[in-house]
Amino acid sequence: DAIGFAMLTPLLASALADGSDAGISKGLSATQRHLVYGIATGLYPIMTFFGAPVLGQLSDRLGRKTILLVCATGIAASYVVISAAFAWGSIALLMAGRMIGGLTAASQAVSLAAVVDVCRPERKDFWLSMGLLCSSLGFVLGPALSGVLSDTAILPWFNLLTPLYATAAVAAVNVVMLALLFHDRRQLLASSPVSLISGFKSFGSAFAKPGPLRDVSWVFLLQ
Repeated sequence: DAIGFAMLTPLLASALADGSDAGISKGLSATQRHLVYGIATGLYPIMTFFGAPVLGQLSDRLGRKTILLVCATGIAASYVVISAAFAWGSIALLMAGRMIGGLTAASQAVSLAAVVDVCRPERKDFWLSMGLLCSSLGFVLGPALSGVLSDTAILPWFNLLTPLYATAAVAAVNVVMLALLFHDRRQLLASSPVSLISGFKSFGSAFAKPGPLRDVSWVFLLQ
């Protein structure tokens, strides 16, 4: 998720830059390019904000593995759609891909919860830290990989689509690995209605009282 999100940002900037011959920028004025870039970039975290609490609730009811498989499949699908958007010059497909990717990228919270479910209690701190480290490294590796995999000086068949294909392929491998190697040990909760506004409720409760939780919440809100 993190690699894919960070990888697309410089690719999209390059495709929409002045003088670009990418199909996705054809017929767009400078202002329209800026708008497309801003909306496409912002859609991802906005959809994650709405999706994370819902996916968390569903993982309690349907199992961590089921939701993680859905999320990994969604990430693969999103980059197939975005690749088609670049190939065909379709803004609509670009936005659809970003929405799908953002919703299913909300898997970080589910994956960390799955780690807590399966690891020994005395190792929880370590494995949660490793999960967050992997997420952080993804934001570093993503832009680097986008530059390498789109550089025709390295291989003549590299182009703007190559990093997108690579991200979709990695996500597809992730689906297979989850299906074969991860064993869900959490006892499922009884079925109950899923709240679509739980994210807002959680956000409100975090700011309700002064203290460390509010301070940390401000940091994440600004982030």
